[in-house]
Amino acid sequence: KTGITQSQVALRGFNDIFSGSLLLMVDNRIGRVPSLRFNAYGFIPTSNEDIERIEIIRGPASSLYGPNSANGVLHIITKSPFGSEGTTINFSVGQRNIFTADFRYAASFNNRIGYKITGSYIQGTDFESHDAFEDSVRARLIEADRFYRERGLPNPNPLDENSQRIGTRDFLTEKLSSTARIDYRIRKDLVFIVNGGFNRAKNMELTKIGSAAVDHWRYTYGQAKLIYKNLFMQGFVNASDAGDTYLTRDGNDIEDKSKFFSYQIQNTTPFGNSQVFIYGLDAFWTRPVTNGTVNGVNEDDDDINELGFYLQSESDFSKKLKLVVAGRIDHHSRLKDPFVSPRLGLVFTSDPGNKFRISFNQAFSTPTAENLFLDRLVSPMIPGRLISFSSFAPFQPFNVRVRGVPETGFTFGRDSGTGVDGLYMQPVPLYIPPPQNGALIPADATLMWDEVLAIITQIEGSGLDFFLNRLKDVPAPTSEEVSSVLRAFNPATGEFESIDPKTVTSIKSIGSTKTTAFELGYKGVLGGKLLLNMDLYYNRIKDFIGPLSLETPNVFFDRTSLTGYLMQQDSLVSTDAYNTVAPILARMISQIPVGTVVPNESIYPGDLMLTYRNFGDIDVFGFDLDFNYVASENLNVTGAYSFVSKDIFENVDGVRDIALNAPKNKFSLGLQHKNRKSGFGWGLRFRYVEGFPVNSGVYVGKVGSFGILDFNAGINLPGESGIRLALTVQNVLNNRHKEFVGAPEIGRLALLQFKYFPDKYRD
Repeated sequence: KTGITQSQVALRGFNDIFSGSLLLMVDNRIGRVPSLRFNAYGFIPTSNEDIERIEIIRGPASSLYGPNSANGVLHIITKSPFGSEGTTINFSVGQRNIFTADFRYAASFNNRIGYKITGSYIQGTDFESHDAFEDSVRARLIEADRFYRERGLPNPNPLDENSQRIGTRDFLTEKLSSTARIDYRIRKDLVFIVNGGFNRAKNMELTKIGSAAVDHWRYTYGQAKLIYKNLFMQGFVNASDAGDTYLTRDGNDIEDKSKFFSYQIQNTTPFGNSQVFIYGLDAFWTRPVTNGTVNGVNEDDDDINELGFYLQSESDFSKKLKLVVAGRIDHHSRLKDPFVSPRLGLVFTSDPGNKFRISFNQAFSTPTAENLFLDRLVSPMIPGRLISFSSFAPFQPFNVRVRGVPETGFTFGRDSGTGVDGLYMQPVPLYIPPPQNGALIPADATLMWDEVLAIITQIEGSGLDFFLNRLKDVPAPTSEEVSSVLRAFNPATGEFESIDPKTVTSIKSIGSTKTTAFELGYKGVLGGKLLLNMDLYYNRIKDFIGPLSLETPNVFFDRTSLTGYLMQQDSLVSTDAYNTVAPILARMISQIPVGTVVPNESIYPGDLMLTYRNFGDIDVFGFDLDFNYVASENLNVTGAYSFVSKDIFENVDGVRDIALNAPKNKFSLGLQHKNRKSGFGWGLRFRYVEGFPVNSGVYVGKVGSFGILDFNAGINLPGESGIRLALTVQNVLNNRHKEFVGAPEIGRLALLQFKYFPDKYRD
């Protein structure tokens, strides 16, 4: 949970702040935001009053559902207008100035034509959050602008409307949505359904490249389905319009007018009573349109086409034994090879209420448009006076960009001779501006000695003016006299961290992630009162697409060898200061990033680059348990527990640690009491989540463990008025906590609900 309307759902780990690893569906329609492959649950137009049920498939489901369902499927199914006729009106008020209104109306004629319309509105003041890095960037830009103005110099990066928006957040949350659907029963075995929906949102949303101030982002869809006996056909389109949304990390607009088209056909053919074949075809077309604000130089070449065929066989060998065999092949227009998703499952029914299953699955997750085409400046160069006497001043002499991986990949040359580990660099843009800094030179800080002297002599009020002037007489050292080191810029903190040059490795063209899963499961009823579901699984994940990470470190002077070199220079020798000046100067010089190690495919000279890469094999096993115990006619006890063997994978491929972005352990326990005669009911639920490390785009850190208690109660007013009052209190004890790095602290949230069913009395 990252706000009053914002949340993420993950199954079996590998979560992300901008997650699409779980396949989200609504009435057979893929429900994520086009091109971004983001499951924005707050964008779903469906009213809560219209939801009939939510189905969940844990683990790989590609054989029937296609690519990008390796972690599971969450399918929201709404009510048919047939059998749910009538009007429902719902109002809520609560803490944080929350006001909600829901409306649903359904009707039918002669059991042939049915229709429904829904509408929802939510408004409130979200939990507040701020980003220290954003605030720092804003302050540094203002400081740099003042520095230039005071000296009558032109500012190479003047403050503009966009830079003024850096760190500017609006915590007003609004959501307006509506849906409409018509079902036409042409005859008993032939049904045609057409529906559409609209959602407009305003809120703060976390993305991999920072927080976005979502302002009137519009999400719409249209869908048509034809069902004839066992034949199912549908086509739908999801469309997006980002409105006036901007990224608070750089203040620049996010434009998105992308569309996602799908055409699907599925047929079920039975042979007798013991054999069924299910087969079909899926076609997906992704059409990103970002006007350069997300896909940059790739804007005119970023379409994706996908086509898949599948066949599933279900064989009943006896009343107790069932075999499921399935296979699927998919082609992705941006990938060289097709991929195959096989499935094999065996289900044993010991008695009508107890089933045991064993299964083998392989599933594929394809690269997103973001993985392939992302190209955006996310942290601009901050020029100004670069050095203060006490420390490296808060200025950023380079741009930070995020990029998708091109077909060629990114290659780092290692034959420079004098460069660190043979690597190459480009000078940072502030010292030698583009295009002069575009040529690759050895990753050797001593090649930038003259530029460093020009920088260091800008120091004011340090008391070292004499020695700074004498520093100009110091000859440039060689790489044998002064060595160079690599440090990586942390975009989450603005700090530099030392790295091993061996971790700078070439990046292959991005490919699909393959998940191989083995699973044992049980689902049954024990003693007529306990419904139990257990899953034990093992996953091997190959070519996992890692988080957005910095791949281009900066080159610095090595402080120790530079100190020794300066102490040998006669021009810096002083009886009183000989033992202090050289270390001080060496410390200041060694804090200046002089170059950026870049790949041969660099098109933005000297800029830092965050991008993606596939990693090798990752193994994880886990256990899921959930139960529902009917303690009495009026009381149910529910619970769930989840365990994952690892929450971080260390030094994967010798490059970096990969976080699961989810806890190893979490559990919940609930009580639900309902008196059906009086209509009064209440419930309690406690949820505990163990702390876990996070590495998701610019969000790096750790989420602390937390436990929260939720309460709900409701009562029907006397008689058959169809009026119900309900109270919901989330986080009753007001345990303020963060559920993801970068998210706000979540506190107590109480809502009082008034629900009205004028057509008939409902429980």
